[in-house]
Amino acid sequence: QPRRRLLDVGGEGWEGFAQNRAWAKAEDKAEESRLLYVALTRAQHHLIVWWVENHAAIDQAKLTDLLTRDGQTPVGLAAASGGTIELATMTELAPVDHYRPLRQETTRLELARFDRGTDQAWRRVSFSSLSADQPLTSIEEHTEHGLRTDEGEPLEEEPPVAAPEAALPLADLPAGARFGTLVHDVLETLRFDAADLEAVLLDMLEERMRTSGWDFEPHALVAGLEAMVKTPLGPGPDDPRLVDLEGPRLARELIFELPVRNDSPPITLADIGRVMDRHLADDDLYRPYLEEMIDTPGMPFRGFMSGAIDVVAVLPGERYVVMDYKSNALTKRGRLAGPRDYGPAALAAEMVSHRYVLQATLYQVALHRYLQWRLPGYDPAERLGGAMYLFVRGMLGPDTPLIDGERCGVARWRPPAEMIVELSDLFSGPVG
Repeated sequence: QPRRRLLDVGGEGWEGFAQNRAWAKAEDKAEESRLLYVALTRAQHHLIVWWVENHAAIDQAKLTDLLTRDGQTPVGLAAASGGTIELATMTELAPVDHYRPLRQETTRLELARFDRGTDQAWRRVSFSSLSADQPLTSIEEHTEHGLRTDEGEPLEEEPPVAAPEAALPLADLPAGARFGTLVHDVLETLRFDAADLEAVLLDMLEERMRTSGWDFEPHALVAGLEAMVKTPLGPGPDDPRLVDLEGPRLARELIFELPVRNDSPPITLADIGRVMDRHLADDDLYRPYLEEMIDTPGMPFRGFMSGAIDVVAVLPGERYVVMDYKSNALTKRGRLAGPRDYGPAALAAEMVSHRYVLQATLYQVALHRYLQWRLPGYDPAERLGGAMYLFVRGMLGPDTPLIDGERCGVARWRPPAEMIVELSDLFSGPVG
């Protein structure tokens, strides 16, 4: 008998047809035997088998063969079973009760009424949505596939002037949210200490630029990002760089969602501003933002606060610092910027005008919440290291100049730890 599937198309006139048909019937019988065996041997306590004696094909059924084998009858099989088989003959069908659905009383249809109040203050917010001109939105700083909304747009055009003595690699590259998204997309997965950083960056940019239709020279962006990761993050030449922090001392894309006053009355930006006002020094570069927060508090809110921190790094002294990349162009179109255009005063003005001060504050609160849950013996005064906003266009590498004791392109801010703790308590609401 063949052990392969066979389709006989010769018909009854072909000399091998009778043999093939016999094989097919034998295989059908064997399959029916297997199925009947499974059906009869799986029951553990009780088995009922229906056998319709006057069915047209009953003689060919495997059950008939089993019940009448060697000339026996079903009656004889039951008698010989010692009481384990009982034979019952049905001579007529039981009466059929027709289904009748239950009668239901008809009711008058009425429109549903919304008779409860809504909590207009409860929402999901981010730093981008907490402003007077966006009172009820919940804009994300950036999404996985969307444009970032926290990047500064290019300034108005200015007549071209000669390049500064130390031109920045990114000085004449595009500006705006789309370019900022490209930069963040690369830095999100870039290994800063890669053996051949230039080759890695070019490989990462190739597909992104091809699919997005960019037409600028990628080597300029590569040079700028290489310079950025090798720029000291403080005024000292030995201060750590991003390339030095790569590994366990650096965590990327920390997404958070914090409950805010869920069981307490809502708060406003003015409440946040008043807490900051009690703690920031009079000469703090970011105090000008507090006046805006207090005077234009926006809508009250409670619910959840969400965000995505670009980087959390552990600096010497085991200080945890929030970092955020910014690709803002701080000079007008047509003028090539130099590193001094990204000095501390210019960065402070940008931090205030784009409300990055609020973003940096909320991120530090989120980091404080995380550390107090995860770090044994956590002391905010010792472990909270503040925020660093890295304006990538102004970072020239080890030769990035200092102005007033601060590295150009690096906006450092370490507010008092007591301010961050009090804000965290504000968001939690009264206890008890």
